Amino acid sequence: MRKIAVIAALWFASGYVLVVGINAYFGIPAFALSPFLCGLGNLILGLLSLLVLTRSPKSAHLFYNRQEEEDAGSSWIGLFWLVPPVLFLIGVVLWLRHFLHLP
Repeated sequence: MRKIAVIAALWFASGYVLVVGINAYFGIPAFALSPFLCGLGNLILGLLSLLVLTRSPKSAHLFYNRQEEEDAGSSWIGLFWLVPPVLFLIGVVLWLRHFLHLP
């Protein structure tokens, strides 16, 4: 259960930070594009993809119980964990580019 809470927090935070970065970089007025609503949308997208990812018993077992060996579904699970940090990083880079006046 704790793993799902961590995933939910990651997906929400990545959507929130991405929209804050987009707002800052493109000069969109504050909260014209609501970071909270986009964070919720990203959270819903992440949990729906978790539902699709763990639909089969083998994938659910791979996700909830660590496996040492490489399986066919493990690349999708890795991609699922990789998306939120990448979105978070893009949001931070856009935000920093705006405030540091980088090209």
